[in-house]
Amino acid sequence: MSNPVNLEEIVLKQQHEIDRLHAMSEIQQCMAHYETVHLNPAYIAKSIESFAMWRPDVSAEVSDWGCYFGPDAMKGFWESQTGDDLRGGIFFHTLCSPCIQVAGDGKTAKATWMSAGFETMPAGIMCPEAKSFWAWGKYGIDFIKHPEAGEWKIWHFKWFRTIRSDFYKDWYQDSIHTLSGQPGKGYEHPDRHASVFHKPYQFDEIPHPFPMDPEPYEHYDGNFRWIFGNEELEKQFGVKYPEEYRKLYNVGYPEVI
Repeated sequence: MSNPVNLEEIVLKQQHEIDRLHAMSEIQQCMAHYETVHLNPAYIAKSIESFAMWRPDVSAEVSDWGCYFGPDAMKGFWESQTGDDLRGGIFFHTLCSPCIQVAGDGKTAKATWMSAGFETMPAGIMCPEAKSFWAWGKYGIDFIKHPEAGEWKIWHFKWFRTIRSDFYKDWYQDSIHTLSGQPGKGYEHPDRHASVFHKPYQFDEIPHPFPMDPEPYEHYDGNFRWIFGNEELEKQFGVKYPEEYRKLYNVGYPEVI
């Protein structure tokens, strides 16, 4: 005799999967908003609208500019990207090939995107004179759902630069701009920490595969190292963690939410 069908269990399971699909849609909307305000230097300070600013451990790391940790550092970092004369400035980054894994418990998500784009830096913001670049790379991001409002926001953020080359040169020739991060010192803050990894494309090196696409998981364990896959890959491509890494990403503290 076959076991009776538990309709309540089936309905709950299906609703759970619907909620996870809805979460994927909201996550893509959140990321799209980030790119929209990122387009014009006058609006870049609004980037924090896409971040989990209620979390004391919210963070962002752009190329080799350093990891900005906590709401105060995050706010100052994005505000520092604007300036008085913004004429001609544009940061055009697309979102391609999303891979999104929403946790089984529905509280967090891990995601990657490839991104092709171009930039024109207004004089005085990040370059001494206005200059245009090709700028391609990849995002590795943790998302978290607000426990009360239910909104999905960026929790941990890492932009991996693949190329950033002069518009009039290919990235094979323009290794200086590909390697370099923000000219100058960037935005200083007590909670600005050393970058974990920065190794853009170089013609004489094996390109790295980071960030790795996330795998299915049930509950977030507090470790952002998933973007590098495993210890073997970290060693092969020279990933180095600063001493304060455990603080930045709650490593070793499973109950992070």
